[in-house]
Amino acid sequence: MTLEFGGFRLEPDGSLYEGELRVHLAPKPLALLRHLLRSPGRLLAAEDLRRALWPDVFVTSDSISRCVHALRRALGDTARRPRFVKTVPRQGLLFCATVQVRPTRVEHRVRLAVAPFRVDGPVPSTASGEYLALELTRLLTERRGLGIDTIAWSVTRARARAEGDALDAARALDADAVVSARVGTAGEGARFDVELVDREGVRIWGETAQAPWPTVVDLLSGTADRIASVLAEAGQTS
Repeated sequence: MTLEFGGFRLEPDGSLYEGELRVHLAPKPLALLRHLLRSPGRLLAAEDLRRALWPDVFVTSDSISRCVHALRRALGDTARRPRFVKTVPRQGLLFCATVQVRPTRVEHRVRLAVAPFRVDGPVPSTASGEYLALELTRLLTERRGLGIDTIAWSVTRARARAEGDALDAARALDADAVVSARVGTAGEGARFDVELVDREGVRIWGETAQAPWPTVVDLLSGTADRIASVLAEAGQTS
């Protein structure tokens, strides 16, 4: 089940999102959130929370206070004006927002690989093919909530080197689609050609962009958004 509250969404695998942006939580604050979401509006005693979060370890009240602080910070919440986590002095905590329970969608998730970027001619070290491929992989990984599972760059790079071909590497990694790109010089700036193909090499989408070298990395965020949108429009994500 997916739990939704105040613009946030907690997936069954423990992934927390605000809208479509991933919110990172350490294990203990995440465990606390899950525990609170099971009983919204119900006062949970501090001692019960300690036993639930640290069943085999003795901890002081400072441990749970730090955990609550980390959770509030991730949710943009405050102790003075709580939207989600309310402290009842000398008693415990309660989750004060409405929680909606939704069935988890059964969806076909796209397994996506980012191939090593090809580089034409000399480029600045801050725009090397390897660095740009790593950055695009990171940005696509952040869009996991859109139905995309991006293979880690280190895994894709190693397989591409072993196979000698990006498509062969993608098939070996059981990827559904592959992002490839070419970076080169255009005048005094950069030219960036990116293409999305399926595992058979059939082109799904592509674009060409030009920008000053210092802003090439900034282009990648928009590229990641468009890749996610194209996959959804093509019916490859639900």
